[in-house]
Amino acid sequence: MQDQKEVYISIFNEYRDKILRLCFAYLDDRSYAEDIFQEVLLAIWIGLKKFRHESAYGTWVYRITVNTIFLFNKRESKRKTEQVSENIIDSSVHEMEQKIHKERKLERLYEAISSLEEFDRILIGLYLEKLKYEEIGSILGISANHVGVKINRIKDRMQKQLNR
Repeated sequence: MQDQKEVYISIFNEYRDKILRLCFAYLDDRSYAEDIFQEVLLAIWIGLKKFRHESAYGTWVYRITVNTIFLFNKRESKRKTEQVSENIIDSSVHEMEQKIHKERKLERLYEAISSLEEFDRILIGLYLEKLKYEEIGSILGISANHVGVKINRIKDRMQKQLNR
């Protein structure tokens, strides 16, 4: 049991930010993304006992994340579309403007991502995590070449949308 706890803590420390980013890239509501994050962490803990070491922990964690997101989407027919921005306290006007500008760019990026089809949202989320095409293909069950083609097409569509 102690070994499982140590492995879980190691996985948590290495992948928590990546899991969160993937959840936020797919879900446009912060509370839903945080809920999915918790579900993923629970699934990792439960699944750790059955992990067969047939793939790297990273691949396994991403598969759990993607599958949890897909299941959540099936259960939930509607999600809120508004995101509450965090309050900026004790920062200069210049820092606030920079942060607001950056948040607007991120919001536009997340809006562009959320307008993609379900499979493409996951694909681009994994790409943004800087995974290799081979690993993305392994997670999603497509070839590395197909990953490259789809990513280029997604980038083109998103660029057109962001330029509007």
